[in-house]
Amino acid sequence: MNQIEKEILKILYINQNIKIDRGYLETNLLLDKRNIEDTCKNMERKKLISKINNEYFINEKGKSKLIIVMIGGVFDIIHPGHIITLKSAKNLGDVLIVSVARDQTVLKYKKHKPINEETKRCELINSIKYVDLGILGNKKNIFDTVIKLKPNIIALGYDQKHNEGELKNKIDKLELDIKLVRLKSSIPDIKSSEILKNPNKIKDF
Repeated sequence: MNQIEKEILKILYINQNIKIDRGYLETNLLLDKRNIEDTCKNMERKKLISKINNEYFINEKGKSKLIIVMIGGVFDIIHPGHIITLKSAKNLGDVLIVSVARDQTVLKYKKHKPINEETKRCELINSIKYVDLGILGNKKNIFDTVIKLKPNIIALGYDQKHNEGELKNKIDKLELDIKLVRLKSSIPDIKSSEILKNPNKIKDF
């Protein structure tokens, strides 16, 4: 599989989770419509993608050619630690999906409202170049998002307080083939909670 085919698979995977307009393939691949159509027909022959009602979709075989990485978080105050984490997560695979915590989830677990409401935080995440797709997480159960996306890897931030054993047990109960990876950071002392307490702290990094 060549790089153009992989890029098409990535775009079609993203497209199944958030609708992309028709010109997206041409704009992002810098190829004309004829070249894209010829490549897609070849991929259809390889059974990597399917065509329904004149529109292409990634199928299970095509998805198996990608490594999907998922990471979640609040992402209220974006700082260098977040960028390092997202870059590290993207380096684990082909597609990085970021699940942004809902406002009510932040209130439940952090015991305070976020500074920026959920749609603004999601918009900000989608503006970061390492992120292929930022989505709002499920309001009731974070694993509903995991079941929908079926990532190959769930990346955990260096300062996230998830219990890896409990997460692994949950993944096993759901019979999902997902690897957990705890990321490291070269600046582990910088955290959003510390910045809120002392805004000048970020100047030290």
